Amino acid sequence: MWFYHDDYGYISLHYGHNVDTVGMNYNLEDIFEYLKWHYLNWGGRVLFFFFQIVLVRVGGLTLIRLVQSIIITGIMYEIYLMIRGKKQDSILLAVITIMLWGTFSIYILRDGVYWFTASVLYTWPLLFFFAGILIIRDIITIKNVILKNLLLFFLFFVASFSQEQIAVMVVVYCLISSIFYFLKKIKMPLSGFIGALAGSLIEILAPGNFVRAGNADNASFYALSLFEKVKYNAIRIINMNVGRLNLLFVLSLFLLVFMGCLLILKEFDNQKKVVLILIINFSYPFIIIYDHIWESMDIIFYAVMAIWVLNGVIFIIKYSLYYKEEFLLTIFFAGLCSQAVLIISPTLSHRSVTIFQFIICIIALSISDRLIKSIFILQRKKNVFLSVLIIFAVLCFGNILGIWTGYFKNNTINRKNDIVLRDASEQIKQGEAIEQILCYKLYSDIYANDMPYNQNKSYILYWIKDYYEIPQNVTIVFDEYSD
Repeated sequence: MWFYHDDYGYISLHYGHNVDTVGMNYNLEDIFEYLKWHYLNWGGRVLFFFFQIVLVRVGGLTLIRLVQSIIITGIMYEIYLMIRGKKQDSILLAVITIMLWGTFSIYILRDGVYWFTASVLYTWPLLFFFAGILIIRDIITIKNVILKNLLLFFLFFVASFSQEQIAVMVVVYCLISSIFYFLKKIKMPLSGFIGALAGSLIEILAPGNFVRAGNADNASFYALSLFEKVKYNAIRIINMNVGRLNLLFVLSLFLLVFMGCLLILKEFDNQKKVVLILIINFSYPFIIIYDHIWESMDIIFYAVMAIWVLNGVIFIIKYSLYYKEEFLLTIFFAGLCSQAVLIISPTLSHRSVTIFQFIICIIALSISDRLIKSIFILQRKKNVFLSVLIIFAVLCFGNILGIWTGYFKNNTINRKNDIVLRDASEQIKQGEAIEQILCYKLYSDIYANDMPYNQNKSYILYWIKDYYEIPQNVTIVFDEYSD
């Protein structure tokens, strides 16, 4: 990973505001001054920006890369622990967990994970949220009640004090969990709920959020009625989650419903409903593959997509209720709320889907775990499961390898550009007159976020020059790279 787009602006404290610092030459007081301006004038997403800025200031790209790797590994391990529970480790379940990482499309990863400014908001908070869930469900046991309550408050506070979608998701999770615990007459620690409410209120009620909402660019959207906003955004939200750019994720959802239906088909009282779910489940993948190739079925595509999504929601609810998996139902509805809140957002992007995809990984792993038990203990449908698993593994690991290869090829050019810009900066500081710096375009822009040579993205150069301490009157040009 390298810095992209507004990474340069945030880590140089020049995004939207200038605190009179040069490059990376600033202290803790400057960081607080900048984040205070951000909170009051731009938005409440300041806590994880603080983490990002401090990490880069202290250890540069190397340190934030290391932390990013640890956090992503930690999140996937937490998902594994949620489903494994206190049982013995399962190699097969661990392998499936890794495979689920391979369901993330490049469009989700480059916009929500492999771009630091987005990752700290849409991915990093999940580490804290999932840790809180593990403690509440007693998968991680903490016997000291005071310590447990303090940890829950801290974890849910930090998670919700990140960005709006996660804030809503954490609060909804705590609320539904409280209801289930109450109905089962089990006492649930309220410290996590209090922390979630506190963090979300601080983030959502930031004055900067209201300043941005009053921006003239968004005035026409906010003037729409709620019904008009739903009409405008609903299909776009569904399309970002299960549209043609997220094909492997669609396939994983298809297999999730397919294998889940096979699991409960002989046990479910009303088999006709399960068969109907199976039939509807088969419709959309073929439509999306055809549409992906020909792009000529928009009306049919969106109609089938809506029915297929509703079918999947119904299946997950039925599955969770049938097996009395209150946790799955809770985390699923909390995840849905993270997407539903986008209805009132004037701008949508693929990074907004990142959160929900991690939630689906939890549900998929839970169904996989039950399938493993059914197959290897009861010896049911073993050949079908193993065949599907092998095909799915090839696709997932192929996707991981393809994405890794793309970023690896870009890495050579990114490294060269970094050296060129640092050398030019040093020469300018020593008094040399440099009017133009030659950099190179990446091998493929798919494996990167916005670059300054992309259409209408030249403004990124302002932040790049700030970061490298290059005068604004120096021209940076990008040419095709050749070995």
